[in-house]
Amino acid sequence: RKVLTSGTYYLATTFSKPVLAPAKGMFPEVVEHGQSGWLYEGSEEALEQGLRALLKEPPETFRQVGEEARRRNEDATASAVSRRFFEWLLSLQN
Repeated sequence: RKVLTSGTYYLATTFSKPVLAPAKGMFPEVVEHGQSGWLYEGSEEALEQGLRALLKEPPETFRQVGEEARRRNEDATASAVSRRFFEWLLSLQN
């Protein structure tokens, strides 16, 4: 409930796991509610309501939302970081 780091979000999406995130910080920009994850309005009650609603969803919904989150974020995560790292390593040779 108190983890607001993008790293946690990106780690989950790397494994096609959907997230329920608070609607603050970077999350409203990267999570499309019901498509690439779910958002809740920051309070403990809203988190509880969100979790209860998600428990009613079929497993296929979680698979689809997780896949969509991974697809949307794959350029922003490991591949982009790896590409920049290798570019930096190559620049050291010059």
